[in-house]
Parts: sequence; structure tokens; C-alpha cells
Amino acid sequence: MRLKSDLYDTDFYKDRVRKLNHLADPNKKLTVYGPLKRLGSFLIISVLLTLGAAVTQMTIGFIPHKLAAAFCIGSAAAAITIVFLAWYEMRKNLDHWFEMLEEQAEKQAEQNLPDIKKAK
Repeated sequence: MRLKSDLYDTDFYKDRVRKLNHLADPNKKLTVYGPLKRLGSFLIISVLLTLGAAVTQMTIGFIPHKLAAAFCIGSAAAAITIVFLAWYEMRKNLDHWFEMLEEQAEKQAEQNLPDIKKAK
């Protein structure tokens, strides 16, 4: 929710998406909330896969067979991989957010610069 209000709901971000839509392929329209929707879906999938791995270990994990152990280890490895990928995607979103904050700060500083010169 914080990313939505502080990044995706800003006029600065929406203007950037509008500019990119003019440059992009006309058949592929960029949406404002598309990246956030995909990130949310990915996080839900990673949680479900992690819960599935835990259930697998609590059920199939008690079967004394090499294939059962291999299956449980494989599901745990897949869950860990997905969780790390989710962290990576979150980091990319945060980097994008900070990049936009820096751009906004630079533009604001440029706008305030003439005021400072006038004061001198």
C-alpha cells in the first residue's frame, strides 16, 4: 500500500507512464498500476508456494523413501528461490521509487534555485 500511494499514485509517475506510452508500441499500452498488480500477484504466489513446501514437508516428508525426501527438498528449494526472486522484485520497485524521489528533489531544487538567486 505504501508503494501505491507514494509511487504509483503520484502525478510524477503517471506523467512518466504517459510519456512512455507515446514511445511504446501502440499495440502494447502501459498501465499505471500494471507493475504493482504483477508484484502483488508474484508475492501471493511466493507465499502459497512457501506454504505448499511446508505442507509437503509435514506430510510427504514423513515417508521413509529417497524420492519423498528429494521431492520435499526440491519443493523447499523452489520456495526459497521464489522468495528470493520476490525480494529482488521488491528491491527493484524500491530502487525505482528512490530514483523518482531523487528526480523530484532535483526538479524542486531547480525550481527553487531562481528564488535563491533573487534573494541574494
